[in-house]
Amino acid sequence: MATLRILLVEDSEDDAALILRELRRSGHEVVPERVETATDMEAALDRQSWDVIIADYALPQFSGLAALALVLGRGIDVPFLIVSGSIGEEIAVAAMKAGAHDYVMKGNLSRLVPAVDREIADAQVRRERRLMAERMQHDALHDSLTGLPNRVLFMDRLGLSLARAGQRPGAQFGVIALALDRFEIIIGSLGHVVADQLLVAVGALLQRHVGPADTVARLAGDEYAILLDDASTLRAPIHAAERIQARLQQPFNLGGQEVFVTASLGIVLGRTGSGKPEEILRDANTAMHRARSRGKGRHEVFDEGMHARAVDLLRLESDLRRALERRELVPYYQPIVNLETGTLSGFEALLRWKHPTRGLVLPDEFIPAAEENGLIVPIGAWVLREACAQAAAWQQISPEGAPLSMAVNVSGRQFAQPDLVGQVDDVLRETGIAPGLLHLEITESAIMERAASSTEMLVQLKALHAEIHVDDFGTGYSSLSYLHRFPIDALKVDRSFVSAMRDGGESVEIVRTIVALAQAMGLDVVAEGLETPEQKSRLRALGCHQAQGTLFGRPMDAEAATALISAGTRW
Repeated sequence: MATLRILLVEDSEDDAALILRELRRSGHEVVPERVETATDMEAALDRQSWDVIIADYALPQFSGLAALALVLGRGIDVPFLIVSGSIGEEIAVAAMKAGAHDYVMKGNLSRLVPAVDREIADAQVRRERRLMAERMQHDALHDSLTGLPNRVLFMDRLGLSLARAGQRPGAQFGVIALALDRFEIIIGSLGHVVADQLLVAVGALLQRHVGPADTVARLAGDEYAILLDDASTLRAPIHAAERIQARLQQPFNLGGQEVFVTASLGIVLGRTGSGKPEEILRDANTAMHRARSRGKGRHEVFDEGMHARAVDLLRLESDLRRALERRELVPYYQPIVNLETGTLSGFEALLRWKHPTRGLVLPDEFIPAAEENGLIVPIGAWVLREACAQAAAWQQISPEGAPLSMAVNVSGRQFAQPDLVGQVDDVLRETGIAPGLLHLEITESAIMERAASSTEMLVQLKALHAEIHVDDFGTGYSSLSYLHRFPIDALKVDRSFVSAMRDGGESVEIVRTIVALAQAMGLDVVAEGLETPEQKSRLRALGCHQAQGTLFGRPMDAEAATALISAGTRW
């Protein structure tokens, strides 16, 4: 049997010896200590934990009930038995009601061992149940992956901080909402095991960059929240955000491979009258989404205008979900012109939203929202189908049957869809657009984010006789080491370079470099944002053969574009 640590509250050495002999005769190995006073008992309780406490009912300077009160006052759950020669049944029942587990008469010690064994077993069951309850409570309040507090516990602590701020004039606290940028790319490229390791590593990093009284929680997925319990000024959470972002510039070593990640952070300073906990976290999330929309890898401080814009964006998203069903989305078409001949070579399909109350909504206002909530995938598929059907129809009226290309943008989310090739194949078959006239415009950022799988996807799209144009070239990765591996047909010079061209200016040299690069690789070049005859002349001199912009025409509806084709316009 296991050793029993027994605390005897007994003034009689002989009675103590009888109790110990009874226990040892049953096979128990006991390690006893005997006390007679409250002071000695408190010292014994301080020194160690005990498996069982056996107390006489009446001692000269102490009593069994006083000893029981000491144990209960400390919240100790240990079997407590009263062994006495003078206790009556009435007193024994009162002792049990007070918290004693059993009583044994000194004249009937044969009951002692079964009582001790039973109570020790019951105490073990209670301990296991208590541990299970504590574990369940911990699991209910903590994230199973990182061990950090979860949303429930974070909101509880945020509520306490808000209550303390209300009790102490001038008291303030900070809340930071943090989400990893492009986390889905990490999952897609490195797998869930490495992604989970990253989430754990980020949680540990956040804990190292806050104080011991602060709370770091994982709310869901790649989203975390930080509660800075005592933030005297706004600089405190801003400094914390800056420290975190500085550390995130260094790679994480996970399983022998380096993983780079950035994060978007939103900051709120809480004080008396800040509102409810859920409103404070909502505001931090609003600021975080604003940071993400402005380029990721940055932080933003919440202001009231953000909430108004967030509410407006929510309404916009709600309306956007119904816009496809109501046929409020309309493709517009911008002419693409051959700079050598001045003739029309094709169009780029650009989406517009004819909102019932807002009027004509430009893509800059709703495309980011569609990207964020995933609606860009069905919207993009619809635009592809509509634009190809329109191109096939225009082929019948084009002067002398001259082929007119149709450029269609493919968003990063669309490019990540495994069934994109099948969608394009279906559209080409159904609309009957001539081979080579569909130009799929994909940003270099979208291609490079999936560099490992992009080549295969582009090869499959090329096999359908679709051309691949790299959109917004020069504004993203511009990785020449990868560029030559991709089966692309053309580079599109971003409008920011075209509109900023000046004699001898930096933008001219950038355009010159892009054109030279394209020529060296046997690629076409299309310039965007052409506005003036001077820009047109300079682009021609640099060797750029195609362009689009307001000089040739703004995006127009299908009817206006049809009239332009029928007129055989030259520029």
